[in-house]
Amino acid sequence: MRRFAGNGKICMTNKIQDGAGSAGYEKNVTAYDARLAEYVVRPLVNSPISPNMLTVFGMLVGLTSCWLFSRGDPVLANWGGLCFMFGVFMDHVDGAHARSSGKTSTFGHYLDHIGAATTYCAGFIGIGLGAGSELTGGWGPWLGLIT
Repeated sequence: MRRFAGNGKICMTNKIQDGAGSAGYEKNVTAYDARLAEYVVRPLVNSPISPNMLTVFGMLVGLTSCWLFSRGDPVLANWGGLCFMFGVFMDHVDGAHARSSGKTSTFGHYLDHIGAATTYCAGFIGIGLGAGSELTGGWGPWLGLIT
């Protein structure tokens, strides 16, 4: 079951019961990429790199994935997938950097949402463009957009 922890993080909560089924305890599990992001940002805490810079960088990587997917080349599509996953990971990195450095802001919060939406939408639109009319009969970009 998903729930918000007291620190604002979304945690996966599992209630594990003993053999009799009478008692149990909750275990908070944080996703591996969120834990990795917290580790990656440690050197950035006192650096001049702001969380908003990381958000914009992640957005640019996401747009790059769109371009790579849209070429219709299987090799470039693999690179597009790698860029897409890195752009998604950057969404964790910018938030972890903002929290660990105390540089959270309302603007950064909304920029983070825009960056994530741009990365996700660009990836699927690029896949739709790359699929082309051979697979989708010209509907590829539209299918990517509504996905």
